[in-house]
Amino acid sequence: MAAENDTEVGQDNSAENEVTLSQHCEGIVCAQYVETAPVANANADADVDSSASNDVDNSQVSGEGDNVNQELNNDTSAASDTAVNQGNTAKNKINVAQTCDSIVCAQGTDVLPQASAVAGLDVDSDSSNTVNNTQTSDTGDNHNQVANTEADAANDTNVGQSNTADNEVNVLQDCSGPTCAQGANVEADATSEADLHVNTDASNEVINDQTAGDGDNQNQAADTSVSAVNDTTVSHENSADNDINVEQTGGDTSNQSANVDANATSTSSLNINTGASNTVTTTQD
Repeated sequence: MAAENDTEVGQDNSAENEVTLSQHCEGIVCAQYVETAPVANANADADVDSSASNDVDNSQVSGEGDNVNQELNNDTSAASDTAVNQGNTAKNKINVAQTCDSIVCAQGTDVLPQASAVAGLDVDSDSSNTVNNTQTSDTGDNHNQVANTEADAANDTNVGQSNTADNEVNVLQDCSGPTCAQGANVEADATSEADLHVNTDASNEVINDQTAGDGDNQNQAADTSVSAVNDTTVSHENSADNDINVEQTGGDTSNQSANVDANATSTSSLNINTGASNTVTTTQD
């Protein structure tokens, strides 16, 4: 008896704003102003339950008499192969270009991006065999009871989680006139929160119960061979990033100011529980 489970899950979630602004003035007096406040929120949640199991229950009962033979042979295999990948991205990409070729130039830019990425992933993977063998014989001579059990539980789990909040800001202010006033204000907030829970288990439970009644020459044998293998691989990446570039060029008389306020917050939670176990109980009366 074989139970096989092959599960592959992929989740890719993203929220992205790409803003490109260009202002060019060749007049005598130019006033240029840009304000942009993009918000990118990406929330991803995935729950994966994967299982492969065998449940075998055998019962043999013989009445009174001599020369009673009872035999059980169990060969069970449970294999679970699970692959889960989750990608979650919140991104703002902003490009602002202000160019002025006039005598008097006033250039102002306010860039206020917010990127928030929240990812939650729960993975439960299980591979198990449960075997119950019961052999009961009543009064008599020459009773022979045999139980042979081989149980193999294999669990292979591969989990990957990538969560990113990113702000990319490029501001260019170029003034070739003799009088320039340039101001750039950038307030960027990137927040990423990732939560990952992985529970994997490979287990075998074998119960052999052999009872022989009154009589002579009673033979009882229980052969049990069990194997539990659990292979778990987990990768967890969480990042919050602000990439800000401000470039200001002015003429003979220039007043330049740049204010950059960037906050990047990254919070990760990772819980992994793995187990491989064999439980064998043999009773002979």
